[in-house]
Amino acid sequence: DERLVAKMGWLKAIPFLLGANRLIVGGLLLAACILTGCQKTETVALAWQQLPSGTDVKLNDVYFADSLNGQVVGGSTWFSGVQLQTNDGGQRWSLDSIAPAELNALDGSEPGFLLTTGIGGQLLAYQSRQGWGVAKLIPTAIHRDLAFNGPDRGVVVSGEAFQDGLILTYGRDFELMSQDTVDNEMHAVCFSD
Repeated sequence: DERLVAKMGWLKAIPFLLGANRLIVGGLLLAACILTGCQKTETVALAWQQLPSGTDVKLNDVYFADSLNGQVVGGSTWFSGVQLQTNDGGQRWSLDSIAPAELNALDGSEPGFLLTTGIGGQLLAYQSRQGWGVAKLIPTAIHRDLAFNGPDRGVVVSGEAFQDGLILTYGRDFELMSQDTVDNEMHAVCFSD
């Protein structure tokens, strides 16, 4: 039957397709596999929910040690630095004024130990059993961000609009290791490791 021969004619092309054009066929099979769902994927849906903070001051940074225990810092530019704390995932917050001016950054790289800084040059440390205290008075007006990679290594960046910025590097016990001036204010810093 002619129809049977015509339908089976494509089988004669298989040796050709599998010979010199293996890369093309392999690529097409891979593309077909990806497009048709041969790969395993996991979709994560994030649901954001706005929660009342109990304050009308500007909030600048947040840190959660786990799903329940968190801290937020902020304040009013030259008038107060506030810290909010929750132990129920943000359903209720307690407010505390801990600095004379706005706090911009919060770092929780060590369990039970937090650092914050902001306007006025203070580096404040929080230890779970001792509360907040001044760890260091840093020689500049506005600190924008900080990152500490353990107790022996940290960086604070700062600056004001249209002025030079500073990169301050700290070692053990908040000893100032280096102070570098850059052409513009700095706003963010992090450790990649």
